[in-house]
Amino acid sequence: MNLYISNKILNWYFYIENASIFEEDEFSEPYNHFYHAEMRITNENEIDLIDCICALKRSVEQRLQQLNMMFKFKNILDDSKPKGLIQQLHFYGFIRPLMLLKLIEIRNLIEHRNEKPPNLDRCSELLEFVWYFLKTTDKIIKLDIRDYIFEEILNKTKYSLRFSINTEDEYNLDIIECILPTKYLSTNEVKNWLHIQGVRKITTIKKYNKEIEGTCRQPYLDAGRAKDILIFGGKIIGIKHKLEIINLAFKEISKY
Repeated sequence: MNLYISNKILNWYFYIENASIFEEDEFSEPYNHFYHAEMRITNENEIDLIDCICALKRSVEQRLQQLNMMFKFKNILDDSKPKGLIQQLHFYGFIRPLMLLKLIEIRNLIEHRNEKPPNLDRCSELLEFVWYFLKTTDKIIKLDIRDYIFEEILNKTKYSLRFSINTEDEYNLDIIECILPTKYLSTNEVKNWLHIQGVRKITTIKKYNKEIEGTCRQPYLDAGRAKDILIFGGKIIGIKHKLEIINLAFKEISKY
């Protein structure tokens, strides 16, 4: 079933509804390289400083790969996104690239052109930068997000669209549940409205409450919203609206 939902919901309050933080050690590998760099920098000689820079680069690269595994930017169908991973992370608002690129440049000059490492003070600055980089991305990399929600109060009644993002498959936006006033919904195409495909069920609040009588599910008790529409399942399609919603989601994630 194809449905169209008013694009006004894109201006509703948007937030992450359900998320938790992983505490597993599987994300700690970048710190092993960081601590190695920290240990080597205590010896102010050229070999140790070279080892420090190389270890810092390995630390950063592992964290970047962890971020890439989480977000799978390659699955976002966005022609405007840059190609490089660091550039993509910057494009979507997760990192500032200047110091990362500088660290990689320094390491490559040492590795490929046999240049001398920076002095101890400069290496110490890079060490501190990597520490901040790891700490600021720790919560993001450990974040387990289950769903997002658009929410608004209209005429003293709360409406919402709750969905999840499947990063494995072209960033599908899978609707979990949507509650809308009837004027926000159409079975005919409306210009600039969100296109929904594959809706599993559409009903009214009144019909839904009757269906679940005698079950453990909770009814919607507001008698004044009997004609409001309930939607279960379906995917939001259309590149323009998908990218707009994905960018909203990234902005919320970057707040962690």
